[in-house]
Amino acid sequence: MNDPKFQLERVRGPVSDEELISDMRRVAELAGTNAVSFRLYSKSGNYSPSTVALRFGTWNKALIAAGLTIGSERDIGDDRLFENLMRLWEHYGRQPRFRELARRPSVISSGPYQRRFLSWMNALEQFVAYANALDMQPRLQLKLQAVTKQAGIHLSDSDSA
Repeated sequence: MNDPKFQLERVRGPVSDEELISDMRRVAELAGTNAVSFRLYSKSGNYSPSTVALRFGTWNKALIAAGLTIGSERDIGDDRLFENLMRLWEHYGRQPRFRELARRPSVISSGPYQRRFLSWMNALEQFVAYANALDMQPRLQLKLQAVTKQAGIHLSDSDSA
């Protein structure tokens, strides 16, 4: 008489990492792509994409574990954003245009720049300040060495860096 009316019975045991990875690869093959988005997986995957992301730390880490391509990346650091702009500037031999972020040799689209800097012009202004500061570092180093040598002060390499 004390038997509970409702009892929970687990249909399956916990899903292994290998099962999640295998399912992500299955979805990629089904879709004919090597880049599986969160949205695509939520439509065609056997598990919740949130479960996959939580298990591996992030969705992109899950993609890497499955050997798939990262389709989009969030929170790209300034250094990577600026390296991409440097690549474009050197490729074109001039200031890159906004629309050029959408094609090679750019590896980062316009979205991260807009999220981080709020406008293309702000991104370019920040990049120019960054790039010019990098360009000045070797010159400042030489100037510091010349001034200290003239003053008869010897700096070790770690002091002048």
